[in-house]
Amino acid sequence: LVKIYQQEGPAVASGGTLDAATFEYILKAVSFLSLAEGMDMVIPTAKIFTPATQTVLQLGQAAIRPFQVNAFSTEGLLLGLLAEDKSVAAQVLATAGVTLAAVQTLTEKVLGLRQSTEIAAGHKPYAPRAKLVIELALEQIEQTNQNGQNNQTYLEPEHLLLGILKEAEQGGGVATHILETNLGIDLIQLEQQLRQAMAA
Repeated sequence: LVKIYQQEGPAVASGGTLDAATFEYILKAVSFLSLAEGMDMVIPTAKIFTPATQTVLQLGQAAIRPFQVNAFSTEGLLLGLLAEDKSVAAQVLATAGVTLAAVQTLTEKVLGLRQSTEIAAGHKPYAPRAKLVIELALEQIEQTNQNGQNNQTYLEPEHLLLGILKEAEQGGGVATHILETNLGIDLIQLEQQLRQAMAA
């Protein structure tokens, strides 16, 4: 792609196939993805996650493994929350009618990947979207602490769900696409229900 654009330049753009701005956007996106894959975030799980949240991540990794994807992203986080099924987040999702079976089926449909019987072992690296969700979840804890509502230091499963819902405001990943588009969930209402459950 680089060689073609360098050789053809304006001719390519004038053909309506690829202008300079689009080309630069593609290059930045590819560079970012390559950098993210090469510098996978090592998350100090014991330092920032409760045991319940660590369980969610482990179950999410196990749930996404059959799909043969290269990275652990928002759909893995959502599957983990549903598989754990005991947390406040899982209960709020269940009340909204979101089930593990439905999300597994929709994940397969949205990703265009079939589940494989040959399951690859090992931990999948965190995709940029999953990292963003964790970052947003940590921001939610910080905001709550600043408002004097709590003195939370560890990230609970419900904070992960908050992170997923906040990530929707920045374009959204597969998880929010499944919730909103495929299951018809009102994300704003779901966030309100989650916050009420957290405050109870």
